[in-house]
Amino acid sequence: MGITEDIRKAIQSKVLIRYNTQEQDSETVSCVICGKSFSVSGPLCLYVRGDGHMCHVCAERFAPEMLQAMKEYRNKDVRKLLGRRETINPQLLTRQEWKEIRDHLKVLIKVTVDLARGISRGIIEAPSGHIGLLYLAKDISKPQKKEDESDKDYELRVKTYRTSRLFEKIKKETYDRIIALQHYFVKLGLPNSTDDQQQ
Repeated sequence: MGITEDIRKAIQSKVLIRYNTQEQDSETVSCVICGKSFSVSGPLCLYVRGDGHMCHVCAERFAPEMLQAMKEYRNKDVRKLLGRRETINPQLLTRQEWKEIRDHLKVLIKVTVDLARGISRGIIEAPSGHIGLLYLAKDISKPQKKEDESDKDYELRVKTYRTSRLFEKIKKETYDRIIALQHYFVKLGLPNSTDDQQQ
């Protein structure tokens, strides 16, 4: 399971839906994952960027979303889709445009964490100033008071606990969503930062 997950993560960002010309149709190729030979038939196939073709068995195991997308494309007129190439090949953005996307993501990731910290503290310490966001804290209960714990220490611990739990809740709704979007951008072809440095 662990090895399968590692392989899946390693190849998911590199899998593309590739268009075959008539000359390539029915070509016999080897799968880059399992090494078995198979015939590429039809106008579309799955291709691991920089490595080679992927068979359906390996695609079902390591890239099921891309395999499903390819099946959906097969039910459409591929030549019409090629008139809107972004549908099949989302890598039409320039290297500079991908860099701008990545830069925006970096800023959003940092800002959302800072905002989550500030907002969570503000809701707990000054709720009247964050009245529109109080619903975020309504399900966060107080921890039990310890024996021999002073009221002042308990109040401080409650604030710290509730602020921390609220921070995680806000972070899940903001930062974690940006990370999920970043993952999809990588699958669409977002280059690594080292790619820009090599230019």
